[in-house]
Amino acid sequence: MIIIPLSGRISWKNPPFLTIALVLVNCLVFSLFQLNDDRHYYEATVFYFESGLAQIEMPAYLDYLNTLQSNPGEKNNFDDMDDETLISYFRKMMADAVFLKMLRGGDIITDDMPHYEKWETLRTEYEEKKLESVSYRFGFKPGFPTTTTLFTHMFLHGGWAHLLGNMVFLWLAGCLVETAMKRPYFLPAYIFTGLTSVGLFWVFNQSSAVQLVGASGAISGLMGMLTTLYGFNRIRVFYSLGFYFNYLRAPAILLLPIWVGAELVQVFWGGPSNVAYLAHVGGFIGGGAAGLLITRVLHVDIPEVIKEAPKDRAPEYIEQALKEAGELNIQEAITILDQALGEYPGHLEIMKQQYKIARLDPDNAVIHTVAGRLLNAFCTSEGNGDKARDLYDDYIKTVKKPKLSLQAYARLTAAYISIGDTARAEKFVAMFLKRKADMPELPVILMKLAQAFKKRGDDGKHEKCRRILLSRFPESREAALMTQTR
Repeated sequence: MIIIPLSGRISWKNPPFLTIALVLVNCLVFSLFQLNDDRHYYEATVFYFESGLAQIEMPAYLDYLNTLQSNPGEKNNFDDMDDETLISYFRKMMADAVFLKMLRGGDIITDDMPHYEKWETLRTEYEEKKLESVSYRFGFKPGFPTTTTLFTHMFLHGGWAHLLGNMVFLWLAGCLVETAMKRPYFLPAYIFTGLTSVGLFWVFNQSSAVQLVGASGAISGLMGMLTTLYGFNRIRVFYSLGFYFNYLRAPAILLLPIWVGAELVQVFWGGPSNVAYLAHVGGFIGGGAAGLLITRVLHVDIPEVIKEAPKDRAPEYIEQALKEAGELNIQEAITILDQALGEYPGHLEIMKQQYKIARLDPDNAVIHTVAGRLLNAFCTSEGNGDKARDLYDDYIKTVKKPKLSLQAYARLTAAYISIGDTARAEKFVAMFLKRKADMPELPVILMKLAQAFKKRGDDGKHEKCRRILLSRFPESREAALMTQTR
């Protein structure tokens, strides 16, 4: 079972840069320092067996195990083991913190043994080789804990797959948590949950010398944190149950017991695994506690990023209008879409559908209003000059007599100029001048048309537009500009 929280409307005007920084740090640590870890560990293991160190330590470890067995008749013998069995016991020995402490403390191979000096030299060299592996050196070993590795382990990973999987979850959970809380508290909370994660793992694995690495404990802390930060507010989650998967919105707080329960099932019934499920549990619990503390101290309001976007009812309005139009209730369909535009002003698809419906009854005066509104939308949005031209062509073919406002024609003229259709623009300008229309847009149109002719190399028409502008609108800003740039 997989349950993943999904980020909502993250704003790049205020990006989750701390989450981004954590992702980058983890990736850089792995790519700059850990790429050779497997090779270093392999070389150390080869040295262990080829140097003769295995011939000294492994029999001692088998004797140690024999003393622990309840049935004294069952003995482990170094000389009788095949390679596969020997490697198995080697791994077991390297994970046995109790034995390793006794070994390093001089309680297993003592200084009165003939091979003690050789063993001491080889053991020192072997440890030095292992320390070349960053994950071994800075991973948290429960049997040999240090303050440094309590922190460093959460920035290390065991391979590319481990890293990439963790970074996906870090991004998903980190965006939600960073958005919900004040930034100065984010990194301390992240580190805190990493410590609660490793702390619980430490309590139950004190006899282990296997290093713990990975950000998954701290990431589990973020996921636990978001459950209490968002509480009963619904967040969007992706879930998978085998081959079935889907999305849903659920109260955030319900995810905490589900996540913790799933990890505990793996701890007690999941069988042997390299995944530190107890670390995840510790992270979830620590994150939940941190979220509760933060909400009570900071009184965090639920940010807009997590709130469900209002439902877009435009498709419903359009469908209802088309149904009315199909029954030839044209005016009713137009009225429905007028209501839709009242709720969604400037909604282009609604206006397009309204014009298509109005065309069904071209004798109805409403078509002029509808066409003018859509024409204005095309003319005032960049890059839609062609659409404005095509709409006007369709409009004048549909109606007996166009009835658009002078402002609509002015915007259409500017659209023609923007797409290089100076011939049509010139005709409209001539119409404006003939009617002596009082249009504040006309000086701007004349200047743009003059510039368009100049660009095409038509100096005659450029000069004509310039003279008209200077004579008809001598006090305008555009006339002043044309005088300066002649």
